[in-house]
Amino acid sequence: MGGRTRVLADIQDGLDQADRFDRDTRHARGILAFAQLDHEARTGRRAGPGPSSTR
Repeated sequence: MGGRTRVLADIQDGLDQADRFDRDTRHARGILAFAQLDHEARTGRRAGPGPSSTR
C-alpha cells in the first residue's frame, strides 16, 4: 500500500472509530482532509511569517 493510500485509510479508520459523520461520507472527508493538510504543508510557509511571529 502506498503512503497516501495508507494515510487515507488511517484517516478513515479514525473517523470510523470515533463514529464521526455519516459512514458513506467518511472516505470523501478523508480525501478532503488529506488534500488540505498536503496543501498547507506545501504552501503554508511560502507566504512568510504569520501575525504571531511579529511579537
